[in-house]
Amino acid sequence: MYAPTLWISLACLALVSPTSATLLSQKPASSWKNASDQARAFVAQLNTTEKIGIATGGYRRVGTIGKVKRLGFQGICFSDGPSGYARSDGVSVFSSGLTAAATWDKRLIYEHEHAVAIGEEFRAKGAHVFLGPSCGPMGRSENEKDFGVFGNGAPYPAIGSVYFDYENASISYEVGTLDQGGGSGIVRNNELIAPLDANRESVRKQGGRVQVLLEHKDIVDGKFRSIYPIPDVCLVFLKAFAAEGRDRESPDLDWNATKVVESVASLCSNTVVIVNGPGIVLMPWADNENVTAILSGRVGFV
Repeated sequence: MYAPTLWISLACLALVSPTSATLLSQKPASSWKNASDQARAFVAQLNTTEKIGIATGGYRRVGTIGKVKRLGFQGICFSDGPSGYARSDGVSVFSSGLTAAATWDKRLIYEHEHAVAIGEEFRAKGAHVFLGPSCGPMGRSENEKDFGVFGNGAPYPAIGSVYFDYENASISYEVGTLDQGGGSGIVRNNELIAPLDANRESVRKQGGRVQVLLEHKDIVDGKFRSIYPIPDVCLVFLKAFAAEGRDRESPDLDWNATKVVESVASLCSNTVVIVNGPGIVLMPWADNENVTAILSGRVGFV
């Protein structure tokens, strides 16, 4: 009996699981003047040591404004990150802001992504300030983390989408599932289902077979010819890694991606390319007649 075959080239990083909490009822917002008056009255009661403690804060979290127990002030906790509560275990990891925005699904973004769900979890963890996603047009800030916000800033479309160089960054891997951008706000996954695992399970249930080459160099060097028989569908997973701190050096996908696609498509007439990118990426192989489909997503899209 003939079993359909599926060939997968995986080149993607890792890092997910849920908890929940309940948002407290919101009080009517006070005017800015009322808030300012209350703050001045509070500061007037502080001695020098207490003022220094508030200004110095602490480092149990990303940032902490110190407590003043004498006045019943419990301090303020600031915490990353754009995809969930960072520096903690047992938390949910959501897709990046740019990925969520690409869906154009306001209900998803508000009710299940960067608003209610993450807000509930931050509150449950004891955080007061969420250092998370923002809207794209934020003025002229430097070192924007555009995979963490909802879009590129119009004045500076090249800023952000940054990555570590290959030689110096141990986090920038060729093989693995890329579900987050890198940086101080990265969130620890509890569980991540890689595309390879999901495809293997799906194809197995259909009575098919999955053959795999993971290293781009092997594919470029012609070792795709070792795949036999030629699969009915060839899935090529490509990515570009990015992290806060420096701009990307090229809009191309990483790890010789163009030659990988060309090598596969030269032998496989039904090549499907899946792209994980932190922003704009080039696809010079898009018009190749053997590339029958392109699934272009953002970080954490697969």
